[in-house]
This record gives sequence, structure tokens and C-alpha cells, in this order.
Amino acid sequence: MLNQQKSKKQELYDPFKDDDIKQYHEEVKQRWGNTDAYKQSMKRVQKMTKGEMEKTKEGARLLTQKLACSMDKGIRDKEVQALIAEHYNKHRPGLNLFMHDAIAYFCDMEKDLI
Repeated sequence: MLNQQKSKKQELYDPFKDDDIKQYHEEVKQRWGNTDAYKQSMKRVQKMTKGEMEKTKEGARLLTQKLACSMDKGIRDKEVQALIAEHYNKHRPGLNLFMHDAIAYFCDMEKDLI
């Protein structure tokens, strides 16, 4: 049973072989590993099949690509706002505000390093 769980985890995180992604996963775990949101997220991920994980990764990649292509339109553009709403709030109400605050904090920390 333990080997099956370990194998399932390896299969799920197989797409995350890249060292940068491993680093981010560890950072996320260190920062938020004790929160309920992190624990719930990990439970959802552990239940995902490899195909579901790939679909999730592809969706995130496409969203990022669409947002990058829309940057010149500005933050108030209806398409940009629709992309933000589609991605963040469909997972949990208020996630967009959480992401806003987390990104603002990240940017503030980055400024301190420069």
C-alpha cells in the first residue's frame, strides 16, 4: 500500500521534474504547508490522474500565455478581466483577492532584493 502511494505521488509529480518547479514546490510547502488551503490542495492533487494533472498544467500554461499576449491591452481590458475571473474565482470565492495580495507581497519582497 505504501509503495502504491509513493508510486502515485511520483506519477503525479512526474511533470514537475524540472529543478525550478521542484524548488517552487518546496518553497510553497515551507510557506503554506501548515495551512488548510495547502492541505486541501494536496488532497485534490493526490486524487488526480496523470491525465488530469496534464490537463491542469496545460490549462495553466494556456491561461498564462493568454495573459501574456493581453498585457498590452492593460489591466482594465474586458478580455484581461475575463481571463482573471475565469481562472481564479472558479476554484474558490475570494481567490482572486488572495492572489492579488500574494503577488503584491511577492513584488514588494523582490523590490527589497534589488
